[in-house]
This record gives sequence, C-alpha cells and structure tokens, in this order.
Amino acid sequence: KAVKAAYDLANGKYTAQDATTAQKGIIQLSSATNSTSETLAATPKAVKAANDNAEKRLQKDQNGADIPGKDTFTKNIGACRAFGGSVSTTTGNWTTAQFIEWLDS
Repeated sequence: KAVKAAYDLANGKYTAQDATTAQKGIIQLSSATNSTSETLAATPKAVKAANDNAEKRLQKDQNGADIPGKDTFTKNIGACRAFGGSVSTTTGNWTTAQFIEWLDS
C-alpha cells in the first residue's frame, strides 16, 4: 500500500488534502497580519510583525506609567492632569490637599 501511494504520488495521481484545524494536509503560507483565516499559516515574518506591534503597545500593568507625553495624552482624551505637590503663593506654600480644601470653602 505504501509503495502504491509513493508510485501514485510520483505519477501525479495522488492529490493531497488541504489542511484544516481538524485534519493534517497541505497549507498555504501567508505574511498577512490581519487575517482571520483558518486555512492559511502565518510565516515567521507575519509572526514577527505581530510581535513587534504588540511590544510597542502600552502595558496594562504599568497603569499609564509608560505613556510618552502625558500632557499631550491627557489633552487628546479631554482630561486634565492632576497635580501633586505644593502650591506657592505670597502667603506661603500650600499642599495640594490644603489648596483643594481652600477652593472648596
């Protein structure tokens, strides 16, 4: 049986099946990084491009500490940036908490 399969393959009589998620077979390679196909296989180039893209993204566990240009970011999302420190006035230095308390009064 194996000899016949080899003979048929050599003579072009054997047609390999396409691969699926459930069956081994022949696949087509793809360098696309936006495909949802389950009949194409990613090339190392596509995997590297996807990985490089992921590495450029902000990390959730950084909680915004890795945001470059925080002032521009807060402006773009329509937020204001909190200040932490002291406020100097002619009457002396106030902590942020003291200044907010004065604003609320």
